Amino acid sequence: MGTHMNVGILGLGSYLPDHVRTNDWWPSADVEGWKKKRMNRMTRGAIPEGIPHTEGVLLTAAEMDRNAADPFDGGLERRVIADDQTSCDMETLAAERALADAGLTGADIGLLLLTSTVPDYLCANNASPLNMRLGMRPDVLSLETNGACNGFMLQLQTADLILRSGRCRYALVVQSSPISRLMDRRDAHSVWYGDGATAMVLGPVAEGRGILSVVSRNDGTCIRALPACVEHDANPWHEGGKLALRTLDPLTGRRMLLTSADLGKQVLGDCAREAGVTLSDVDFFACHQASAWFRNAAQKICGLEHARTVDTFSWAGNMTGANVPLVLEVGRRENLLKDGDLVAMYAGGGGMTWSGALVRWGR
Repeated sequence: MGTHMNVGILGLGSYLPDHVRTNDWWPSADVEGWKKKRMNRMTRGAIPEGIPHTEGVLLTAAEMDRNAADPFDGGLERRVIADDQTSCDMETLAAERALADAGLTGADIGLLLLTSTVPDYLCANNASPLNMRLGMRPDVLSLETNGACNGFMLQLQTADLILRSGRCRYALVVQSSPISRLMDRRDAHSVWYGDGATAMVLGPVAEGRGILSVVSRNDGTCIRALPACVEHDANPWHEGGKLALRTLDPLTGRRMLLTSADLGKQVLGDCAREAGVTLSDVDFFACHQASAWFRNAAQKICGLEHARTVDTFSWAGNMTGANVPLVLEVGRRENLLKDGDLVAMYAGGGGMTWSGALVRWGR
């Protein structure tokens, strides 16, 4: 194997639950209340005081305000996990499909990374039962990684580093998001999310193919910003009561969203310099699906309007860490991804972390 392996994408898989939740599931009185709050926010000014009026912030604010009258942020439907399903059930189905797509079995895998937004058990490694279900060797490094909506991108960077070290030949990275189990139906943010799982097999590819660069950044001041803190009212999750996603610092959350396009331009610019390419060379853009406006704003500010892309938010919702792999799979299915294409990926997640990657598509 050696340390000069070119690491690329060998297989993709996804699983979406059968049950579809449409917008009429939410009580009309709640929806009208959310709509009034959104319109009131517009009248007070879309950009809170203290946030620099950069090109990215201005464009993002305009994109957000264009959707202000729609409390569903462009979402029409999303998938919902069955009552008798577990996170591991969805993860297994997605992983089996990715392995089959790569022409491999669980016995071939030397590294398993799992990001489960809602694991079956707290303080337990959900990757261990997944390892067993897939017929993997018990000595395979199998662990959970936590990056919220940026979970996949952090997995990609970690797997790339380990595979290039020569410790193993193939890695399986899996993402699941049964987040409906944490949603408060009365919360306006509950309309954003959908359930499902995705998986990707990484391994050796030909010279000039595969991962060219991955760049990640952190900002710990945003830990309470988006609905990523699992708490009951204002209490820590371990103090009892029903768990739900809460936004404890809405102003910082708005800053995160408004600066998201600028952050994407930052990390993808760094990726391009590291890879020795320009963003004008990008053929396909795989972006996080936080809402209907997120991809559009990021693509414009990053100078990627020429690139092909796919939107999944309107029919799948925000599947957190599974968003980017789902975009890649749908893009391939719709023949928008060609061998040799330069693919740019961008995502960000609560905490906060954000990452960019450049990949030369194909084996």
